[in-house]
Amino acid sequence: MTNLTLKQPALALALLGTSLVLGACGSTTPVTPPAATTVNVISGTITPWIAGRTDTISSQRLNKSATVNGTGNFDLGLPDAQTTTSQYSGDLTDGSQLFFACSGGTVSVTPNLKYTAISGLFLASQVKPEYFNYSAYSGTNFTYRTWWFVNKDATVTSNGADCAGEGVLGKITANLNLKQGWNIVEYARTGNSSGFAYNLSSVAPNNSRMSWRPNPNTDGSQSLSLGSQSIQANPWSLVR
Repeated sequence: MTNLTLKQPALALALLGTSLVLGACGSTTPVTPPAATTVNVISGTITPWIAGRTDTISSQRLNKSATVNGTGNFDLGLPDAQTTTSQYSGDLTDGSQLFFACSGGTVSVTPNLKYTAISGLFLASQVKPEYFNYSAYSGTNFTYRTWWFVNKDATVTSNGADCAGEGVLGKITANLNLKQGWNIVEYARTGNSSGFAYNLSSVAPNNSRMSWRPNPNTDGSQSLSLGSQSIQANPWSLVR
């Protein structure tokens, strides 16, 4: 038998190279997909909920709805960026409106921004209450999340500007880094009727299921309830 290693070194090296290539091709190294930059669904659970009951939940902002199943769960699909900018163009607001009634600070918005936001949802079986995804609510202070759509990658910042939204005055601190499509933004309000402070921050995109609870003061007995999503819950009246 011919010794390839000693008498035909070139051929031996070629065969060795071929075996290495074949070995590499046979590897099964997993490929990690890129992290999501936007969200495509609002997944939630209505709390409290009567087991076995079903309903429909909707966003009046974009006229989108989803079924609430017998355990109170729902998945409200969000249209993609192309669909939102084309079919829902009439629901998008110019970013320049975020300067509305603001003074005493600086508000910065990426030029040519178009946006809309979903904050409150409604059940078909009830006129009231409006449901919010708030994680904290105590007196006049609360924290909840909204779903912002933007037509392009954008930033929205405010360094404590005083902004009035339908008669509600508050100092806004915002540092939003938004990607084209749907983003999650967290609102946190502190203070009282003498002066509110709002903090808006970007939340890492996720489609995890979160609790949605009714506005605790829907009978009008307390003027500082969440009320309409465009009044107390929103320092910028057009962000809703």
